[in-house]
Amino acid sequence: LEELEETNARLEKVEAKNETLEEMLLEKLKKSSEREKQMQKQIDELKQELHDSKMVEMLLSNYTDGFDRLRSLLNNFNGNIDYSGKTS
Repeated sequence: LEELEETNARLEKVEAKNETLEEMLLEKLKKSSEREKQMQKQIDELKQELHDSKMVEMLLSNYTDGFDRLRSLLNNFNGNIDYSGKTS
């Protein structure tokens, strides 16, 4: 009977330890899930920033192309001006 009581006491300790470990594991899982959500949010924000920067780059490229065409037109126009103020 005494051996049975000792075994039962050890079993209760193991069960208590098991419950504690389960709680710790659940807490770590919860924190991991929260971290994963935060990381996904950061990834989404970085993707948006990348998209925005590509849009800005495209707009700047369009403006640069437009200014280059305008400069070319002005240079051609200036080449056709006599300095009396009349165009040829």
